[in-house]
Amino acid sequence: MKKVLLTITITLLTTLAFAQVKFEKGYFIDNNNQRTDCLIKNLGWKNNPTSFEYKALKDSSSTNTQTANIETVKEFAVEGAFRYSRFTVQMDKSSFAISELGKDREPVFEEATLFLKLLVGGKANLYVYENGKLTRFFYQTASGKVNQLVYKLYKTESGEISKNIYYQQELWNEVKCETMSMSDAERVRYLQNDLIKYFIKYNECENADLIQFQKGKSKMPFSLSLRPGVTFANTTMESVSDNEIDFGSKTNLRIGLEAEFVLPYNKNKWAIVIEPTYQSFESEGMLLTQNVSFKYHSIDFPLKLRYYSFLNNNSKIYLNAGVLTSLLFNSEIAFGNNDIRALDNDLSLTIGAGYSFKDRLNLEFILNGSRDFTRDNLNWETKYNSFSIVLGYKLFTNAKN
Repeated sequence: MKKVLLTITITLLTTLAFAQVKFEKGYFIDNNNQRTDCLIKNLGWKNNPTSFEYKALKDSSSTNTQTANIETVKEFAVEGAFRYSRFTVQMDKSSFAISELGKDREPVFEEATLFLKLLVGGKANLYVYENGKLTRFFYQTASGKVNQLVYKLYKTESGEISKNIYYQQELWNEVKCETMSMSDAERVRYLQNDLIKYFIKYNECENADLIQFQKGKSKMPFSLSLRPGVTFANTTMESVSDNEIDFGSKTNLRIGLEAEFVLPYNKNKWAIVIEPTYQSFESEGMLLTQNVSFKYHSIDFPLKLRYYSFLNNNSKIYLNAGVLTSLLFNSEIAFGNNDIRALDNDLSLTIGAGYSFKDRLNLEFILNGSRDFTRDNLNWETKYNSFSIVLGYKLFTNAKN
């Protein structure tokens, strides 16, 4: 039975490894201002890209793709999702890390050619550039020139941390209309949500045709799922004197409550998962002529990183891996009636693969690494191995479909 379940797990892992990111209808404009309608591989980039993959509209089912880059493309977009435009700008790369702050209040600009992501478009455009810990916002007015909104942290002569918030003056000088006041600009923090709201307000005031791909950084998508299932487990113990106790295999019910936090990049393909789960295993074995009982009851706490691959609008498969620890209770080994020893907690690796349907139901196979519940006892080593089949039902989510 265990071999069959492992085969299913390996099959899921293989399928996930070869699953493809969806190509979506879009376009790009080359250096000759020629527009090409095509299918673009939408990776939901966390960092601004310098290249992208695409294929012809007529080749939607083909595996043949081409690559375009920032040297040959002025703009590329996927309808209703994003637009990246190439600009050569002056950008300050000063760190916001406290340990790396200098004493120069003024930005240190360097010329860079970048794909900037459009957040709000209209009479005035708002762009963002992200690369690792570096985040910079840019604006473009009717003049066509793109400038950075200047925000810089620095240390004063006395060692205190101060801020250059010149971006607020830039907003008031360049992006204002008659119904806006200086206080509107002064209330804007150097955050994506604040800047998006300001540019929307300005463009609406100017009755401009508004383009908005990014609604602002919303709360991290979160969900709770009920996860009943069955666990197939076996336990053995071996002493330093080569005595072995085989407690055999057991099939037990398990119940868990999974909390999933979807990370807001790469098209929501990555998530952090924690699933408190009740597990149990009770059995008896023999040590020579002595009866030995093994009792294991716990609330397991697996912390996992999960990766999704979307098959279609209703189906996705996923792979997760992480570490597992437990809160043990009523867990012991009894050698006869007098020698009773409490079990010790032990960390373990855990991997799993599953299938999700309509983001509501899921089926998952979980394989946990071997655990030694007598690791603090120099005379014995325990090997507890388990494999679970889990059916999940999502009870709650704050994500918008």
